[in-house]
Amino acid sequence: MEYITYRIIDPRDGVPVYVGQTEDFKNRKKQHIRRAKRSLPKTKTFDIKVYLVLLYSEGCDPEFEIVDIMPTEDESLESEKSWVRKTVESGFPVLNRWKAHRSIVKERFTSSEFKQYFCARFPANKVINYAPSAPGAVNLRRL
Repeated sequence: MEYITYRIIDPRDGVPVYVGQTEDFKNRKKQHIRRAKRSLPKTKTFDIKVYLVLLYSEGCDPEFEIVDIMPTEDESLESEKSWVRKTVESGFPVLNRWKAHRSIVKERFTSSEFKQYFCARFPANKVINYAPSAPGAVNLRRL
């Protein structure tokens, strides 16, 4: 059995927004796409579910990039964590929710910067429930 580490990419500008791992990449990809076609979740948390719904509402399907293949689940989980770190260190916060992944994001981005970064990627009227309380622009790397 092989385990796949992948990134979800925003097709509008090639920015990675999520890192995942799975033993069934084809099915996991379908799950993400199905989730994108639903209505916005009733949450104040800007996560990958919200991002995919907003992306789809903009007429875009996410792109998927396989970044690593590992023989065991444990190695795949380490690969996923490593790719979260590489992505964040490249200047891109990711929408991963695992505590270990969130701590990597928090090493580089404040909560306000994180929210501003993702809210700025969509029209204001679509992200009003997720917008940061502190106004102001954040100078984060963009492609």
